Amino acid sequence: MTPRMRAIVVGMAFLLVAAPAGASDVRVEGTTDTTDSGLIQDVIQPGFEAAYPQYTLKYHATGTGAALTDARAGQADAVLTHAPSSEAQFVQDGFSLEPFGRATFFNDYILIGHNADPANIAGNDPHDAISAMEAIAASGAAGNATWISRGDNSGTHVQEGVMWCMTSGVPVHSLGGGRCEPDDGSGGIPSWYKKTGVGQAQSVQVTAECNFPPAAADSCYSMTDRGTYDNLQSQGAIAGMKVVSEHNATNSRGGENLLINPFHVYAVNPNNPAFAGKGINFNTDGALAFLDYLTSPDLQNRLLSYPSTANPRFFPDATPQVQVNSVPDSIGAGDSVNVNAKLINKLPGAGPVQGAAASLQFAGGINNSVFGPLDPTFGDVASATTDGSGNVGLIAKPDRSGTLRLSIPRFQDLSATTVDVGSTRVRASVDLQSASVTPTGVRLQGRLAPTSGRRAATLNVVGQASGITPATVQSLNLPGSSDSFDTTVPLGPGTWTLKMVYSDPTAVEGAESRSVEVTVPAALVPPAAITPASIARASIRLGLRRRGSRLTLRGALNPAVSGNGASVQVLGRKLSSTGAKGAAKKKRAPRFKRVATKTLRNGARKYSVSVTLGRGRWQLKTRYRNPGVVRTADSRARSVSVP
Repeated sequence: MTPRMRAIVVGMAFLLVAAPAGASDVRVEGTTDTTDSGLIQDVIQPGFEAAYPQYTLKYHATGTGAALTDARAGQADAVLTHAPSSEAQFVQDGFSLEPFGRATFFNDYILIGHNADPANIAGNDPHDAISAMEAIAASGAAGNATWISRGDNSGTHVQEGVMWCMTSGVPVHSLGGGRCEPDDGSGGIPSWYKKTGVGQAQSVQVTAECNFPPAAADSCYSMTDRGTYDNLQSQGAIAGMKVVSEHNATNSRGGENLLINPFHVYAVNPNNPAFAGKGINFNTDGALAFLDYLTSPDLQNRLLSYPSTANPRFFPDATPQVQVNSVPDSIGAGDSVNVNAKLINKLPGAGPVQGAAASLQFAGGINNSVFGPLDPTFGDVASATTDGSGNVGLIAKPDRSGTLRLSIPRFQDLSATTVDVGSTRVRASVDLQSASVTPTGVRLQGRLAPTSGRRAATLNVVGQASGITPATVQSLNLPGSSDSFDTTVPLGPGTWTLKMVYSDPTAVEGAESRSVEVTVPAALVPPAAITPASIARASIRLGLRRRGSRLTLRGALNPAVSGNGASVQVLGRKLSSTGAKGAAKKKRAPRFKRVATKTLRNGARKYSVSVTLGRGRWQLKTRYRNPGVVRTADSRARSVSVP
């Protein structure tokens, strides 16, 4: 072993020393892949201890088999491993606190060899791992190649054993559990097959050194995970090595997912009978915190950039991938929003997520809009279960503008997740169905929507008679829920054009009904009837403040804004311009032109508008418009000089 290699191995061993468990220690037995790749010391440990400062991670790296054995002996609060068949037995025997381990991340296995590649694997079987192993076995039997196995019941060794069982023409014997290893014809292993009994990085280094005379020093092959290999290469800890087979082809034995390497994390069950009477102090809260961190969005996102976004060593798979359709930008009140989603396991080869619960949730409000802010409290509006293809359909019928999301609770080894579906605006509707003249006034009846979910809904009757602009002749505050209206308006004699205007500006887009025309005869005019002369005119005041060329116009509005569509316009005309030496250039005063417009919120009693004008002397005024409610009004004009 070279000094460089020896230093790295010693450094890794130092990281892996397990300290006695203290009140804040979280003891984790785990695979060496995650330390040999740098993931534990560079990402997981600092991230976990920052997220949960009350705990200190004590990670002991060993093979998966040894990690599970240590956990069965009470030497761990949690385990992080990558051998699904061994983990299943661990769960079946009651050593896992939860009925399923939690998926965390995955990478892939690769077959590596010296650049000499005596079995010509890179040339003949670059994407066929089983054929590659057969060729290495044949070359080994001829004295030209050596296979390096961890031989320690680790996750890598377990998967290697599964793959030896898939070979053809290679004498093997069974190790149980669907695993095999090459056989020398008498129940032992052949001379070309070597077991290291050490961790992932050390086994790769043993392969690189290839010190097994009389075999050539460049004849060794091995199986490892890509993260460990990449880390050793980046540190210069191995030389003269290359990947000879990777990314198994779809039509190769084992298929395209044969080399996928999934990792799961488990909290140890302190109530397993094996621990009874032994006085073992388990840090179960700390273990669950560790599980929560590994499956958190923070860690899952960080995996995609470690050590770089171009070449991550691990890929997140704690939560399902959710494909969901977009929702319409707006819908009519009472209409439905159909949400169709598909849940797919991110682990290659795992397929769709079948039988998982899904809830469609809604919260009122849309951020960065007149309907904001978003209410942080989401509530379920529909729920269903994914079918055999991972599909689920859900329907919502929102009664106000708001935001939808899909909530997926924890399912088997997949952690819970929420996915934003989108926001939709609800358009109100009002249907004026009848208008009749009665002794007490004009009776108006009809239907409206939404029928519930109102915040500050009003229904205004807008009337227009000869000689006046349309104005509000009656305003009704709507109850929290109703689907119809029936109101009587005392109108004076004459012909009136009437319509209904629905407004709830922070909840829905407003709506107007059709207009109807009614004639009120003088004989049926009720007491205190509304006449054109009694309809109020608005008023607006103007104050002016200048800072350089920027002007702020502000003032009071009377009456307060009612409904949608109200605005303040800034009207201006330039009376003169200033020359280079400050001399005024007289011109005929032009007409007022609109230089700015500000939309007003329902209920507003004040306004403030800022404008930037060119140099010269200006005359400004503001105009208050609230169509269908009051007659338009202008403020008095003010003059100002802009330097």
